[in-house]
Amino acid sequence: MCTSGLSNHCRDRGVVGIDRRDGVFAEFVAIPTANLHAIPQGLDDAAAVFVEPLAAAMQVLRQVKVESSGGVVVIGDGRLGQLVARVVKSVGAKCLLVGRHAGKLEAAEKQGIETVLAEQFIPAAKAGVVVDASGAAGGLELAMRTVRPRGTIILKSTFTGGGPNPAPLVINEVTVVGSRCGPFPEAIAALVSGKVDVSSLVSGRFPLSKALEALEAAGNRDNIKVLIDVQR
Repeated sequence: MCTSGLSNHCRDRGVVGIDRRDGVFAEFVAIPTANLHAIPQGLDDAAAVFVEPLAAAMQVLRQVKVESSGGVVVIGDGRLGQLVARVVKSVGAKCLLVGRHAGKLEAAEKQGIETVLAEQFIPAAKAGVVVDASGAAGGLELAMRTVRPRGTIILKSTFTGGGPNPAPLVINEVTVVGSRCGPFPEAIAALVSGKVDVSSLVSGRFPLSKALEALEAAGNRDNIKVLIDVQR
């Protein structure tokens, strides 16, 4: 089963692991049935764990027509950035993934996605759509220097503290779209059909007896997704 954060049924009751509800490192968890999605037989757990972030990535397609954008730049090579790049590529749009970790970018390159290290990237204010999935204020600043006048920035990052001067957004009439959750059924279907391949995003898989080692591995910035298999 997967849990969705989109349902109105749960909006006022918190979000599992984020808002007023504990996470699922527990033997039992109470979740409204309206927020459960059945995983089809044949879909491996290692792929199913990506349903929620993949749904968030697919929300971009609902908000902007990336096929006619003239090119999409995704900033951030973490899980969400990786999935957004895969989703953009799945509809035939040109995509460039900008990141800070060579190993993570290699995982995208295996899927035929063009990549570049952030320190080698030269923003040219030409991209029709820029997706900021960096999680940092610096990502938005880079997005503002990358998007073309009257282009669109999809803001996936949430950060606190100072941000860039918004004046260029006004001067260049840039559209900024906040983007959060997305369609779980479509994400599940994309994984089942193989339309989006997430196999290269799993950096490690540990049995429950080595959960502490798994958590340590998850804290390594070079890893993308670390799994704990409770049945091993």
